[in-house]
Amino acid sequence: MNLSKRYEHSSSSNFVNAILRKVEKNDYEKLFEISNDVERISKTTSMPEWIVRELLKNNNIESVKKICENSNLKPKTTIRVNTLKT
Repeated sequence: MNLSKRYEHSSSSNFVNAILRKVEKNDYEKLFEISNDVERISKTTSMPEWIVRELLKNNNIESVKKICENSNLKPKTTIRVNTLKT
């Protein structure tokens, strides 16, 4: 909610709250109970199933899970200075 207030219009926090109220905790827990590995990884990491299947061709299931989880991390910010122009 605080993120929505910071980055969007103040009324967007109302929208976020409405969605969060709709999602129950047991709905979230059910995602991790999915028996199909590809579907579970896809839904818990917001990665398309076809990408998970492609990754499984060359990696084991734990590696694929970590790859998909890491793809959701915010990258570090770096700054590069062109000394020829400064």
